[in-house]
Amino acid sequence: MSDVMPPGRSGNSVDEAIDRVLSAEREARAAVEECRRQGHRRLSQARATARRILERGDVRINGLHIRSERTVAVTIAALKAETKGLSQEPALDDVQLARLADVVGALAAEITGASK
Repeated sequence: MSDVMPPGRSGNSVDEAIDRVLSAEREARAAVEECRRQGHRRLSQARATARRILERGDVRINGLHIRSERTVAVTIAALKAETKGLSQEPALDDVQLARLADVVGALAAEITGASK
């Protein structure tokens, strides 16, 4: 190989070309680094948003649980009160007892075919 430069070329233009390549490489590395920083920023923002959504969801779910527990407690209390009244012996007055006796007598007569 010869150390002779092609016509119209000088050693200076080669150095300039190398400088342009190195400069472009630095710019590309800087651009990649900036993209990386932006990616990390966006990822951090997305994670923060996800945490806020999760926290809001947890608050709502806890509220639903509390309201459900209250509703269940009120319903259970109402059912207990209702069943307590059903399990007690009915208190009948004299008029109600006489009426019940008449109904039972009529039913017995109907079942047995006897006339009252």
